[in-house]
Order: sequence, then structure tokens, then C-alpha cells
Amino acid sequence: MKTQITKLSLTIATLLTLITSTLFGGENLIKVNTDGAKNISVCSRESLDERRVIIKDNLYGLTFPTFLLGGDSRLSYCAKDVDRLGAIFRLDYKDTGRQETSPMDGYPSGIIGGMSVGGKWRIGNKSQTGMPVKLSVLGKKEKIIVEWKVSQENAYDKNDVWQATINCIFGSTRDQQPVGANRDFDLVIQSDTHLFNKGFTDKANRGNHREPLAYFFARKKGKILPFTITINGKKYRYAVRYKIFHSGDKENKIHVKYIPLNKANTPRTFKYDIQKFIKNSKKYLKYTALKQYVDEIRYANYKDTLAKRSLYLKAIAGGYEVYEGESILKNDMFRVRLVDVK
Repeated sequence: MKTQITKLSLTIATLLTLITSTLFGGENLIKVNTDGAKNISVCSRESLDERRVIIKDNLYGLTFPTFLLGGDSRLSYCAKDVDRLGAIFRLDYKDTGRQETSPMDGYPSGIIGGMSVGGKWRIGNKSQTGMPVKLSVLGKKEKIIVEWKVSQENAYDKNDVWQATINCIFGSTRDQQPVGANRDFDLVIQSDTHLFNKGFTDKANRGNHREPLAYFFARKKGKILPFTITINGKKYRYAVRYKIFHSGDKENKIHVKYIPLNKANTPRTFKYDIQKFIKNSKKYLKYTALKQYVDEIRYANYKDTLAKRSLYLKAIAGGYEVYEGESILKNDMFRVRLVDVK
């Protein structure tokens, strides 16, 4: 009996020590598995001190924006969980206060597929990520199912502003680094947010091209035309927004964003075929007022640019655009699963 009490005391003491440990730079973290298992594991967290880091060769990476490096924010991850959960991280974010060109402090994120590290583009492992892949063949032999789960702590105060998003990275070549100035098609899928969305009203700025951008939602008979997906039997609806720009090398760019129609109804775990979002981006353009806003040539260019068959899907990023406040923002899971098309 005495031996059992001693063992129990040691176990409790060990747990208390771990629970009271801080969470950064090689210090211990008590972690409950995200798959619902009740076992508790110990993780030694790795902290990033550079802008981009490969955490699993040719599969997963993390990016920590320049404006957050060296400040009070910290980005860390649990190395031993990468194989199981993918490009995961924990961001302890503190507003930098910068407002020079944009209120956004950056987009700390996990990356699946290709990424640039040290000025060199590292191509993704196609056999495991499905990328790079030409859009003309995407979905014909295999589907790329994105699995993404996020969570937050202390992130819903009146001064916290952030949004969790997936970004698809496209390029005109298979193996070279995408050139930002030449990226004319962007696709974003939004998940959880706080104090970010401002409704579903078009911003036309007709006749005032000094404004840097305009955007239009897909509508039918004046009402938002939702893009609906089903995950585990539950339906989720997104508004589809098309944003264009009036400046510099962005003149030909069209930015498509899927925004949850009901903020309270976002997938707990996003698990869906990315090709369906890409394909739908082209389909829904005709339901916007964009054709009445730009001339025929420019509209035809946008139509051609959207999900162009010659483009390559080179990488998928998942993380947070951060703007204000002080919060803990997490990628609990971010990975892809390849499913053969029968």
C-alpha cells in the first residue's frame, strides 16, 4: 500500500510540474491529442527565430512574418506531432503597433507543398502532397483533401482583430518559385474570425479609380448565392467574393475569397476537396456585378485568369492574418490526404 501511495504521489507531482511549466523554447507542454484520445503526452516545443522553416522535408513548413520576428510575439510547434498532424503551430501574438502601409502585422502560417527557404524554392513532395499539380489534371486521378483545425485562447476581447484562412498558392511553372507580381489568381477560404468581417455589401467605387480596390459578391436575384459544402453530414455555406485592384502589378489580379455566411457555423475540422473550391471560383464569376463595372476586355481577362487550366497549384497555406490585440492562435491540425478517383 505504501508503495502504491508513493507511486501515486510521484505521478501527481510529475503532472503538476509539467502543467505549471511555461510553453516556449524547449520547455514542456501538457498536450491532449486532437483526435479525442484522453492520453496526455509531453511535448518539447521548438520556437522559430527565422522567417521560414522546413519542419518536415518537402512536406511541411512554417512562416513567421518579418514584422513579428524579434518582437514580443512567439511562434512555436511540437516537433513530435508533425508526422501525425502536419504543419501545426502555436502563435503567442502581441500587436506590433505598426500602421505604415497596412494594419496587418502578417500571416503566420503552416505551409504544405513547395516553399521558399533561404532564397531557394523547395518543391513539394508530389507523392505525399499531390503538389505541384496542373489545374488541367487536378482531381482527375486523385483528390487533394485538406484537413485543417484551428483553435484560439484569449482571442475574443474588444481589441483583438484576426482571421484564420487557407491560401492556395498558384504559379505558371511547375518547379520555379511563384513570382508575386505575376500571380493574378488568389484563392482564400476563411474560417474563424474576430472583429474582421464587415458584412456582404459590394464595394464598387464606380468612377473613382484612386481607390485601390473594389469587390463584388456572387448573387442571384439580389441575394447572396452561397457555395455549400457538406462535412460529416453537416452543411456549411460560404459567400463568394471577387476582389480586384486598381494599382501597379495588381491590375490583372483577381482575388477570390470564400467567407462563411454564418460566423457561428464554421467546420470544427475543415475536411474537403480543394479542387471544388478552385473550380467553383470560375463558375460563380458570372453571378457578380463585375461585368457592369469594368470594360469587356478587362472582364474577359479576369474570366481567363480564374482557375486557368495551365496554372499549377504549388502549395497550400493555413494560418492567421493578425492585426491587433494579444492572443493565442493555433493550427491544431493542417495536412492533406490524397484520395484516388475511381
